[in-house]
Amino acid sequence: MKDNEIGMFDAKTHLSDIIREVMAGKRFFITRRGKRVAEIRPIPEDKKDLVRGCASNPGYRMSDDFDAPIEGMEDLS
Repeated sequence: MKDNEIGMFDAKTHLSDIIREVMAGKRFFITRRGKRVAEIRPIPEDKKDLVRGCASNPGYRMSDDFDAPIEGMEDLS
């Protein structure tokens, strides 16, 4: 048996301990008669939807010189 595999009876008996380890990032496979039948793993954190208009999103920051003239661009007009 591999380190991340646990039998169904042991999983039921030690569920609290397993959940604690899963919360720390570990993944387990539950086995029945030596065959993997289920997986217990951490749930990925929800990604927050972006608000329309990127400046409305938290953490958005624009450089102070964003609208400053770009050197050498005057030749292109």
